[in-house]
Amino acid sequence: MPCLKETVHEVCRDIRLLDTAKRHIQTTVTALRRLHMLITAVRQLELAAQERRFREAANLLDAVQQLLTHFDSYSLVPRITELRTVRHS
Repeated sequence: MPCLKETVHEVCRDIRLLDTAKRHIQTTVTALRRLHMLITAVRQLELAAQERRFREAANLLDAVQQLLTHFDSYSLVPRITELRTVRHS
């Protein structure tokens, strides 16, 4: 049977692992929320430009550019590349 010191060490190790997992989950959820916001903004931008609502399109373009900065490290992800391409069209 393990002594109290070993048990405490194992529990602390498990807590550290759970903390790391929690941080990864939080980062993933934040990225997914931003991706959803980006996709929505791109769709709204396309529609505003198509309907010649240029003031709204300008605001949406700013929002899209700001959101895209969060995805600089995701340049190899096809959907992000596609959204960047739409922005430059």
